Amino acid sequence: MKSAKRLAYAWAALGVLASSASWADAPRWRTLETLSLPIDATHPPNVLTVERSDDDARVRVTVKRPSGETIPEFFGTGLARLSQGVAAELLATNRLRSGYAFAAPKLDRFAGRRVLILLGDSGEPGPPTLHVLMVGPTTFETYGAGPLYLTKIVRSRLGVELIGRPPLSEVVGRCRSTYDPYAVLAFVGGKDPSLAYAPALSRAYNRANYVWAGPKFRTDVTVVTCGVRARLLKEPAA
Repeated sequence: MKSAKRLAYAWAALGVLASSASWADAPRWRTLETLSLPIDATHPPNVLTVERSDDDARVRVTVKRPSGETIPEFFGTGLARLSQGVAAELLATNRLRSGYAFAAPKLDRFAGRRVLILLGDSGEPGPPTLHVLMVGPTTFETYGAGPLYLTKIVRSRLGVELIGRPPLSEVVGRCRSTYDPYAVLAFVGGKDPSLAYAPALSRAYNRANYVWAGPKFRTDVTVVTCGVRARLLKEPAA
């Protein structure tokens, strides 16, 4: 029951709307990828299929359970390719031969489920939206995290940290860029997994690897990138 409620909430959060179009008007889908998703040694694998509509307007994912049940999952206007929202060195570790589903080694069998990262195409400038899909023997859950360019995954004693930037920094002068802090998302397992922005972890990561002037983009400061460490520069008032 919890899984059904969580799935219904995830669909609503992703903007899935019931269609009133007739069956004849429904889009036809062609297969881009078919992936086998083993959960553990005691259960048959699920099958994940990535499909594109014939009008090229949307990409969707369907998961076929060993029972034969098929679950469609839509991501806003469609899926984005992983190369649009995952750093190349991280993407090279993908355990799946897929352009759309990322199985990171540090997410292997997390919380007893198969965990995939997928990217939603929001149709807006900037990084695609990040979504985590968890497939278990009897469960199917999705979690959305908003726009994020994923650069690092860290396994900790509490769970997994997904690290990236909501917007990407822009160069505004020689050795200077906009202030765009990293965000750390804490993905905690257990019976009731959760994915949420972690303020303390985000602050600590930025102080150690970037600079820190708050959790959001700011226009009154820029970042000096030349030198051993980045530093903040206060911009003159307009």
